[in-house]
Amino acid sequence: MKARASSKSTPNSDAKTGGFNLQVTSLAAGAQATASMTGGAPGSTSIVAYSLRGGGPTTTVFGAVNLSLPIFQLPPVAMDGAGSGSIVANVPANAAGRPVWIQAVNLTGPGSGVLS
Repeated sequence: MKARASSKSTPNSDAKTGGFNLQVTSLAAGAQATASMTGGAPGSTSIVAYSLRGGGPTTTVFGAVNLSLPIFQLPPVAMDGAGSGSIVANVPANAAGRPVWIQAVNLTGPGSGVLS
């Protein structure tokens, strides 16, 4: 998902297919953005990652991600019993107008995961 530092909500999946989804809200310079995930495995862990360089693809153990190197990770998120979780991150004030590409992975086992 590519987004600019703005207050728009940015879903990252096709509503027709379901599955593991990532939605980022309040992505604005100087604000706190929330990355919300649904459709993950109950009780699992998910990781949100982002790039300031582009939309990849970059090959990973989870498959090709839509992020270019370098890729930065937010802290791991524990998914609840319904397979949902979220994390809040501060967006730097100097990020205004800069594009950012964001994707998440739901870790489903050793070396395996589902990409948003």
